[in-house]
Amino acid sequence: MKQKIWNILLMLVLFGFYVSQVQATFNFFTDGEINDGDVYSGVGIWNDATVDMYGGIVNGDIGVNDQSTFNLWGGSATEIYNGSVVNIYGGEVVFHIRVGDASMVNIYGGSITGDIAVWQSGTLNIYGGNLDLVSPSISFWDPSGLSAVNIYGYGFNYDPDTYVLTGFLADDNPFSIYGIDEEEYSRFNLVPEPPKTYYVDAVDGNDNNDGLSPQTAFATIQKAIDSAFDGDTVLVADGNYTGPGNRDIDFLGKPITVRSESGPENCIVDCNGSEAEPHRGFHFISGEDANSVLDGLTVTNGCAYGGGGIFCKFSDPIIANCMINGNAAKYGGGICCWWDSSPTITNCTITRNSVERGGGGIFYDGCKYGDKLIIANCNIGMNTASAGGGICGMSYKGNIIITNCTITGNSAQLFGGGIDNHSGSKITNCVFSGNSARQGGGIVNHLFARPTLTNCILSINLPQQILDYEKTASVTYSNIQGGWAGEGNIDADPCFVEPGYWDANDTPDDVNDDFWVEGDYYLLPDSLCIDAGNPDYLPEPDETDIDGNPRVIDGRIDMGAYETNYIQAAMKLTPQALNCNSKGKYVKAHLTLPEGFLPEDVDVNEPAIAEPMGAESEYIKVLGSKDGPVRLEIAFDRETFCDSVTETGEVEITVIGSLTTGQYFYATDTIKIKPRR
Repeated sequence: MKQKIWNILLMLVLFGFYVSQVQATFNFFTDGEINDGDVYSGVGIWNDATVDMYGGIVNGDIGVNDQSTFNLWGGSATEIYNGSVVNIYGGEVVFHIRVGDASMVNIYGGSITGDIAVWQSGTLNIYGGNLDLVSPSISFWDPSGLSAVNIYGYGFNYDPDTYVLTGFLADDNPFSIYGIDEEEYSRFNLVPEPPKTYYVDAVDGNDNNDGLSPQTAFATIQKAIDSAFDGDTVLVADGNYTGPGNRDIDFLGKPITVRSESGPENCIVDCNGSEAEPHRGFHFISGEDANSVLDGLTVTNGCAYGGGGIFCKFSDPIIANCMINGNAAKYGGGICCWWDSSPTITNCTITRNSVERGGGGIFYDGCKYGDKLIIANCNIGMNTASAGGGICGMSYKGNIIITNCTITGNSAQLFGGGIDNHSGSKITNCVFSGNSARQGGGIVNHLFARPTLTNCILSINLPQQILDYEKTASVTYSNIQGGWAGEGNIDADPCFVEPGYWDANDTPDDVNDDFWVEGDYYLLPDSLCIDAGNPDYLPEPDETDIDGNPRVIDGRIDMGAYETNYIQAAMKLTPQALNCNSKGKYVKAHLTLPEGFLPEDVDVNEPAIAEPMGAESEYIKVLGSKDGPVRLEIAFDRETFCDSVTETGEVEITVIGSLTTGQYFYATDTIKIKPRR
């Protein structure tokens, strides 16, 4: 039947037949319009013509040939057949679309409910519209493979069992195409739309909005995740996120990024969880991988059986730049990694979480051989547990890779104040300080543990720095208080800028109310840990320390989490003799930086430190460098100097300050101090 209609159309063209625009006629166009009230049994468009259809009805074929163009804006057309270019912007196509003879059909809108055939080098481009195509829907009549179907959109999903392709077009309309076998599906070119950003605002958002701009933001993070597709970003504005939709948040297996607008300090997921009503911040339970990213949020006040803050099961997401604090659980107060879960946790602060059993900060168990939990550039401190105050690694099949971390002030009732380790572990450039437990204050290694420690610092952990039951630990190029056999190991004061310490809380006889005061684990210029790491260590391209500075400076890596980068300056202190019985306000340090630095290189907002008394500067003045090097005036409270001595004598003072380049400057001088009478 179709072939007969096409033959009739060709005959009409050859004889130049023309029928005027009347009800139920066949019409031949060499330019023109079809409007409301026009009804045709067929239309031919010929000789490089352009025809726009705004209304009316065509009940038969529409033939488009000789490089002509047909634009459908409205009305109802039953069949579009063979031609040069057909653009569908609106209206309704209720029967066939045939794309062949090197022609092109572009669908931007309208309603397409019929079937489409593509053949003889034809091209079908689908950008929008309402497509609900039943079998045979879209089919190829071109065994040569030269014809093409391009669908522009997102959220594509093909089910090989039902032969159904679904998704969303570029205009956000959902589509369904039925009856597509796997061979035909392989010939579709699915062109993803650029990723979208969905906005969330706890104050001004509304889940009835579309979420596609700050002005039309959603109110809950879960609503934004529900709306997102592969590659999209959920951008969360500053605010306090509470209640349904803002806790127990599920990524749903989607490869998307959920990140804060300006960092975790002011973007807070407050779970309001309790034992009676457990809630956590996020859970990853649908096979998420490294394309699922949680970035830059605070998760607090969670309470759950596993993972008070975040729970991972059968998933390997990335958790980055987050603050996970004040959560509680039986396992994994901050983060619980269970059953084949090996996330990457990077640049996070995990503090003040607690558990009844294992892993105050992080718990890791139930993994298969070869799994790797990666923890990098994190501060893990002041967490409590029965075992593994900071980290508990129970999976003897999996491995834990810990790099550039500070693990400090954690406590466990039984084993491993810092780490309770049953897993294979590789620990590099970490600081363990002030952790405590009944056994193994810093690290305890159990059966099957196969740990290696390189370039690490372990100090003031109680009762031991390392307790190695199976004698399997390999420790090299590390500073271990009390000593440890191994190549390159030392036993020396690490000379932290400000060591952390346990405060007795004015009750020295009661250790139960002691609390940890966090320190600064950057190394002082005279530390023996500087340039003392593995001399053969080769950093990865762009590898940094915990502070974002280059990992190796001066040709050899340091021990610890921070790579030092000191610039030596010249300094003179005034007064040179300090009489604590006289009046005065400041001790001033007058420094001159080396050639090559500019005034703006000095970070005047970061206080300088005077050692050994640990005094912070009152101010830093940059005096300019028009006629030479940059000169600085740094003032310290003289009372701090006087409080640090009890006998008259000379004291060597080292002043350390920050540069905006990520480097530090330091200088030394002596001052004679006469103490108060």
